[in-house]
Amino acid sequence: MSHKKSDSKKNVVLVGGGYANVHVVQALAKTLDRTRFNLILLTPRPYYIHLVAGLRIAVTDEEKFEDQAFIPYDKLPGCTLVQGKVASIEE
Repeated sequence: MSHKKSDSKKNVVLVGGGYANVHVVQALAKTLDRTRFNLILLTPRPYYIHLVAGLRIAVTDEEKFEDQAFIPYDKLPGCTLVQGKVASIEE
């Protein structure tokens, strides 16, 4: 990810879109000073997999159950989604 020299905001990058980071994004979106920080979620998939609901898909004939199991990250408030994997970390 490139960092613009003209952007004085610091980046807060959360790596991985699992259960814990989804809740961290929600909490930071409410409290982080958006004039000073960018909130970025880095994850390889564009959606969160709700594991319990994912198991139900295999055993139910309920229609559209996958809508409850695969939740798009674009529903998360206040963060920028970057699809990818960490290659290196620089200070």
